Amino acid sequence: MYVVSENSKFAGKRYAKDGDTAVILIFDVNGYIAGLQAGREADGVMENVFFGMGVHYWYNIQKDMSCDDFFPMFLLYNNNKLDGLGWAFGTDLPSPRYEHPDSSTFEEFMDPVPECLSYQGRLSTMHIYMSNPLLNFC
Repeated sequence: MYVVSENSKFAGKRYAKDGDTAVILIFDVNGYIAGLQAGREADGVMENVFFGMGVHYWYNIQKDMSCDDFFPMFLLYNNNKLDGLGWAFGTDLPSPRYEHPDSSTFEEFMDPVPECLSYQGRLSTMHIYMSNPLLNFC
């Protein structure tokens, strides 16, 4: 059982069976189950700055990786604070709600760029911000 300080805005307790953070039960300060959390080890997190969008943190991207291992979610930080998250799907989804970067732009927000993505054509990405993205200066 992990106890979070009551002074924290995330007060309560978390339980990870046998230390496995794949599924964590979150209890509120009254002892009721308040939610579930899924965790991943943070090894291999890579960052890249994209001015106006924030610092992109990618999980375990490597130049020679298989696209089957590409984790399609990234975190966005601005001024060293978590400010959003995003999805990067390895296909060109036909909605105008997505951004559609092609392989010539990948190096602007990924470093290194997995070689397998160059064969994907365009990605479909979506950024979800917790503040005004016009104020993201990294």
